[in-house]
Formats: sequence, C-alpha cells, structure tokens
Amino acid sequence: MSESGKSFKSTELYDLLETCTNDELTPIVEALTKSGASTLRVSRTFERHSPDHYQYTDQIGDEIYRLSFVALGRGDGERAAYERIVAGLCKKLGIAAAKEVDAAEANLLNLFSKRTLLSVPIQDQQSAVDDARTAASAAVGGFWTSDAWPPLASCILQIGYLRDKLTADGRITGRSLSEPTLADPAALSEGESALTISTKSGSPVLTLATLQASEGDNWRDVRNDRSSSDLLTPILKAAQPLLSAERLLSSGNYARDHPATRRRPRLQRQVQLVHRRRSRGR
Repeated sequence: MSESGKSFKSTELYDLLETCTNDELTPIVEALTKSGASTLRVSRTFERHSPDHYQYTDQIGDEIYRLSFVALGRGDGERAAYERIVAGLCKKLGIAAAKEVDAAEANLLNLFSKRTLLSVPIQDQQSAVDDARTAASAAVGGFWTSDAWPPLASCILQIGYLRDKLTADGRITGRSLSEPTLADPAALSEGESALTISTKSGSPVLTLATLQASEGDNWRDVRNDRSSSDLLTPILKAAQPLLSAERLLSSGNYARDHPATRRRPRLQRQVQLVHRRRSRGR
C-alpha cells in the first residue's frame, strides 16, 4: 500500500488498487470470484490472504488484464493500456469513449446509475455503484458475447468510482468529476437566478439561467424551430454525462446509434431534402 500521505498522478491500474482499502477492493474481488470466467478464486494467493485483499492487489490487477485479453480478443500477447480497456467497454455498449479515462468512467457510471452519483449521499454511493455494476454486467452479457465481459464491466465501473473517490479524498492526485458546486446567489444581479454546475476545481461545466422575457425580445419556440434545436444540441451533449440513463430513457428522446438503424434516418433526410428542392423549383 502507498505510504501515508503519498499521492501520484497516474491512470495505472496497479497504483490505484494499491491505494485502496480492503472494503473498497471487496466489490472487485467479488465480481471476479463469482464469475466462472475468472481464475482468481482458485489461486493460492486468494486462498491464503482473502479477505485481506490488499495483500494481493497485483494478482487482482493481473486478473483484470487477463479478462481484458479474452473480452477484447487480443492475440498479440501485449497488454493493452487500461484506457484502451475502458474504451473497449464503451465500444461494446455502443457509446462514444471520452479521451480521458476518468471522464469515460464517469460516463459509464452515470449511464447505468438510476440516479446521478452527484445526487446520492456519500454513505449510499457504493450501493448505487453496485446497482450500476449489475446493470452494466447484464448489458454486456449474452449468448453471443464473451463470458469475460460481465465481470470486466463490473470491475471497470467500480474502479471508476474508486478513482474519483480517491481523488476527492486526496489519496491520489488528478481530476475529480464529482461534487459539483452551485453559483453563489449573492453574485447574481437582482431579479436573476442561475445554476452553475462545475468541477471541484471550479471549472464550469454547465450554467442554467432564468431570463426575464419582454414583449420586444426576439424569442423562438424551440419545439417548432429546427435551427434553435440545432443550436442547443452541443449543450445537451455536454450535459449528457451528468444525467442518468433512467432520466434519458424516460424522456423518450434518447436512442442508441445502432449500425442496423443508421441508414434509414439518413435516407429519410435525403428524401426530405429532394422534396424541399422540388417544392422550391415550383
């Protein structure tokens, strides 16, 4: 385990595991030992030291990498960087992977959580993560997939949660995506109200404000104005990682980009475009 007060900036899996307590490692160990695809439960190290998981964090990391070999179908004998493993899970689920590993992990957690972790009390967050891990494992499981994916997905979500937790606790250095801050109401002008979601360091992520409308203002109805909707799209995409899958699905406006459904909408747009051109020609 790291020396008291030691911190580092690294996405290396082994470094992170060595900084965790036994309780924090337990969900990862359980995901591995309950899966028939993992060999950790029959290892001598596990039999000798469990439940003192800290004594064999190297073996835990080795097993996660071994599962990634199977899940990703790698046959070159070279271990993939952990960032590539997380990106592989995102690809398996059909979602875009963020460039930074901590951002990709946060997206995965919020995708499978019933509530955004930011809204869950600290004492209940592990339970919420457990539910998300179960949902992620079910999403990547099935007859036409490797048995290595469910335990690997469960471990990745737990590691993502631990990375943010350790960063917030100061046990490792890095960027924490949790603990948003609200704008100070005293800093707003009289009659204005706004909500600013920002990272712990103070960098703003999204700001929502209530504006007073007047008769002379040029307002648009975004429900009937396609150009206004297009302008809002980048903002909605930026806010998506902060929303839970349950909220997205309940709106009825979220659909996964599946290869089998890509061509039809594009064809419909082409037909509409041709129709508009003909109408203008008349």
